Amino acid sequence: MRASLNIPVATLKNAARLFNNTDVKGADDCWIFQGSIDRLGYGSFRLNGRIVGAHRAAYELVKGSCGGMHVMHKCDVRQCVNPNHLELGTHADNMADCAAKGRSKSSRPGNGHIKITAEDSAEIARMAETGVNYSQIARAFGVTAPTARYHHRKHTNGN
Repeated sequence: MRASLNIPVATLKNAARLFNNTDVKGADDCWIFQGSIDRLGYGSFRLNGRIVGAHRAAYELVKGSCGGMHVMHKCDVRQCVNPNHLELGTHADNMADCAAKGRSKSSRPGNGHIKITAEDSAEIARMAETGVNYSQIARAFGVTAPTARYHHRKHTNGN
């Protein structure tokens, strides 16, 4: 006699849809989700009529409900959906993990909001003066075009 797993068909279909859009490798490797990616770099997946993080969907489909917990990446790869790389934690756990790994604003030198050094600011102004547009400058420094414009004007006005 065979044992029945009693896995709902909808769960199997969602799991197939998720993992068919994933570069699945070995059990210890990151499995990179190839579907839709949100603006923060996490995979997005429709699960039971709502859009959730692909990593959250992977956890729920393989390990069960997350309840109100966060699904955290042990590997720190935002697109990874390998259930072996995912664990549950509270918001506080997630923030502590973030700070311990140097990924939080509060764990960086200064106040965490300053991305542009005085030298960078001067270089932005120099680039703008030579005709490089703000969008190109912004990409080069990892900031927005308005931030590049601000630094150009700051130097042009002698501040």
